[in-house]
Amino acid sequence: MRKAWIWIRNLWKRHFWVPLCTMLTVSVLIIAFIFGGFIQNQYYSFLMSQMQEKNDVIVQEEKDILTNNLEDYIQLSSTVSLDATLNEYAQKAAAENEWDYYHNALNGYLQQIGRYSDNIQIVALVTDDGLMTQYDKAGFGVWTSDTASILTHLYHKVVRKTVQQSIPRYALSYEPGYEKMNTDNYHRLVHIAVPVMGTDKSAVQPVAVLVLSFQMQFLKNFFNQKGFYNDYTFGVVSDTSGKILYSYDYDSVGKSITTFAKDNTLTIFSRDKSKYGIIFNIVVNEDSVRNEITDTYRNGILLYMIMLLLLSACIALFMRRDMKDLSRVTKGIRSLRHGEKEQKIEIRGEHEIWQLAIQYNKLVDSLEAQRKATQEEYQKRIESMKQADDAKREALESQINAHFLCNTLNAINYDAMKAGNEEISLMLRKLSNILRYTFSRQYENVSFIQEVSWVEQYLYLQRFRMMDVFDYEIDCPHIFDEWPCCKLFLQPFIENSLLHGFEGREKGGLIRLKAEAESDYLKVTVSDNGCGMDEQTASEIAKVLQENEELNTKVTGIGIRNVVTRLRMFYGDEFKVSMKTSSGKGTSFSFLLPIPESMKVEEEYDDMV
Repeated sequence: MRKAWIWIRNLWKRHFWVPLCTMLTVSVLIIAFIFGGFIQNQYYSFLMSQMQEKNDVIVQEEKDILTNNLEDYIQLSSTVSLDATLNEYAQKAAAENEWDYYHNALNGYLQQIGRYSDNIQIVALVTDDGLMTQYDKAGFGVWTSDTASILTHLYHKVVRKTVQQSIPRYALSYEPGYEKMNTDNYHRLVHIAVPVMGTDKSAVQPVAVLVLSFQMQFLKNFFNQKGFYNDYTFGVVSDTSGKILYSYDYDSVGKSITTFAKDNTLTIFSRDKSKYGIIFNIVVNEDSVRNEITDTYRNGILLYMIMLLLLSACIALFMRRDMKDLSRVTKGIRSLRHGEKEQKIEIRGEHEIWQLAIQYNKLVDSLEAQRKATQEEYQKRIESMKQADDAKREALESQINAHFLCNTLNAINYDAMKAGNEEISLMLRKLSNILRYTFSRQYENVSFIQEVSWVEQYLYLQRFRMMDVFDYEIDCPHIFDEWPCCKLFLQPFIENSLLHGFEGREKGGLIRLKAEAESDYLKVTVSDNGCGMDEQTASEIAKVLQENEELNTKVTGIGIRNVVTRLRMFYGDEFKVSMKTSSGKGTSFSFLLPIPESMKVEEEYDDMV
């Protein structure tokens, strides 16, 4: 076995016609698979169209049956509601002083109504106080305290239609559920509510509402139709919200049809809705259909592969005979392996083998040129690395300068404290804190309390510098102190208010910073009562906030674009920012800050651990 494998490997390495034939065989095989897949899909589409036509006819017939049956149920319910005896008993039973006598009589009459049709399962009377009485023919206990809200909804719907003289005066519901015998024997119920007006002909509001619950036996007949249920398709009845009312699968009743189809890898193939809120769905098990087609396809592919292998063997024999000149090219390449540099092959012909040799000679020239280009690139990279080292050294020097400034300010602050000048001391401390926070690389991603503290010190110094042109308010509850945020993300927006919003003012300016919860976000708002923005500037900034476009730096600068880009990189797609501005009234920016995705992943991991 090992010798055979070595022989095959050497054959593959030493004779190019072997991989060539292999590639040809594989290519033809791939084409065959692609073409076969196309034929499969076409056949599948044909089967689907045939099933579609057949199922459309069945569904239309069943929809007509449903409409006729429900119209019969509604007609029967309306006729019963007009029964004089029922109206008399219902009105007198509703009177408190005659309840005991007429309640018994009313119950007996409801039993009589239940015998009007074999499909009537429950007869119930409902008033404004809820269920008055009921007759449950099979004793399923449908109307209980758990389902009282459905009766109340039917009652008010019928009363509203009656008072408003609406047509038709009935209400229909498919809830509560179904008569449950066992998983192979259950019937869906439909509840039809109609008004009982009593004996007073001039009455506007009914004294009660009659609710007749019918079993929809025709649904079960629908599923038992010959040829409707098979290995590929079956029917599911749902309401307009997609909830399954009836299905061959008992456990799916009450579930969402889309969820049921997804969980069982099924496709809703055809849907048809009736005017009474029932949708007949044809569900297709596409896997079964495709498996049937695939079995046939595999048998054909097996025969095709045998024929293809025979053809490949014939081509290989033909190519081996006409490729003897390849050995000359092989010798040239072999001599190249032992040389100190690339050796070109002497060309002795014009056919395909020598064309290969020509390309090899060009490759030798290309390798020489590439060697020179690589050497030049290497020199450039060395120079780039030197420049990077210089940049790092300059960054370190900048950081040392920042420390020097902070230490110097602290020394001046000490002298100010000794001199008793508390105001200058306070400003020096705040300026030192601002510089330390700004230049420190230790706090690239900070907590919200750190950012707010920096803003407060920044505004304090700016207010002093601008001689009380403005004042500021900060409303940030401590519950948000640890919320993660980007460093210095508020500064460009506050600076926008200072430079542009209060331009020309001498006093009365106000900047507000407010934080509050909104759903799962932290909402941060920066607002001012300045002069607002003109239409062009507002339009440009709005584009940057929503689309991350380039700003016209002559008008607005680049600070806002940079910070919005950093925020989007930090928080991801859930980050949102918006702006409101009004000429003469001010400008506000609102940020919705989510928890960054990276931190969510870490929290989930910590919970699992």
